[in-house]
Amino acid sequence: MFWHTPTQRWVMVVTFHGDRVRFYTSENLRDWTFASAFGVDQGAQNATWECPDLFELPVDGDPPHTQWVLNLSTYHRTATSDRVGMQYFIGSFDGTTFTNANPADVVLTTDHGRDNYAAVTWSDVPVRDGRRLMIGWMNDWTYARATPTEPWRGTLTIARELRLRQCVEGVRLLQRPVAEIEWLRRRHTHWTEQTITPTTSLRRRDVGAAMEIVMTIQPGSATECGVRVESGEREHTTIGYDVRAATLFIPHSCGQIRLQRGISRMPWRASFPYAGGHHAADLSRSWLGRGVRQRWGVCGDEPDLPRGGQEWTGVLCARRRGAARSA
Repeated sequence: MFWHTPTQRWVMVVTFHGDRVRFYTSENLRDWTFASAFGVDQGAQNATWECPDLFELPVDGDPPHTQWVLNLSTYHRTATSDRVGMQYFIGSFDGTTFTNANPADVVLTTDHGRDNYAAVTWSDVPVRDGRRLMIGWMNDWTYARATPTEPWRGTLTIARELRLRQCVEGVRLLQRPVAEIEWLRRRHTHWTEQTITPTTSLRRRDVGAAMEIVMTIQPGSATECGVRVESGEREHTTIGYDVRAATLFIPHSCGQIRLQRGISRMPWRASFPYAGGHHAADLSRSWLGRGVRQRWGVCGDEPDLPRGGQEWTGVLCARRRGAARSA
């Protein structure tokens, strides 16, 4: 719900019938009038839409040129698949009706992983700040009730700043970690011009449970490259780059030993195999040079991966499935 200045009315956005949203307006926050509906045959269908968020952003930082973003969480479970994620629409909103700027069958993905759900943005950020900030639930209902409970169960993603950029294919949503996380930086480890081969690697064993990794990779003749974090005898998390496919990926099977014990006791455990897989974010359109610059945040067992350079048209957010570790 928000105040729409041009029409001098409050606007409320709610999901309806699972796969659409409704807009209501009010002048006094007590009496509400149905204004319009959106969603029939738009974007990803056959899924439950929830947690709607509607906001206006300038395109390329140009205040006179704005577009509206309708951000939604989508959940779809069948006997053979289980898809959890978020999608967004770019368009216009006149205080009554939202109009999609893209063809109805275009699906824009907010996050390429499966562990960013129910994300919403803050209201009333001070005008002098001017940012649109978003945070999400870093989990998935497929296994949320089977994750470790020590030292806590569940967590939130790294807060992100949202922007719009005019791309070749149209206006797209960009994200980057909020600048405030840099206040948490303490000890630094820096490597320059290091050559990695299948038999050599960079190792640092005393980095702690929380870290931020900024890396520029020159793949050379390699077909895959990346890092392995929280590595142990039986569990680890791989964050990799597939050169041929131009994708950043996390194998979702990483570190699932303890989680599988919990899943085996759940009556809905049959759905868990579909929660696995190889989660990837396409870098082909944002790879502007030979080097791939990536920024990763790892807190305990939770990798949160914005992709690309300083800003990203998408992110890949996935939880490590091993035992939680305190920071």
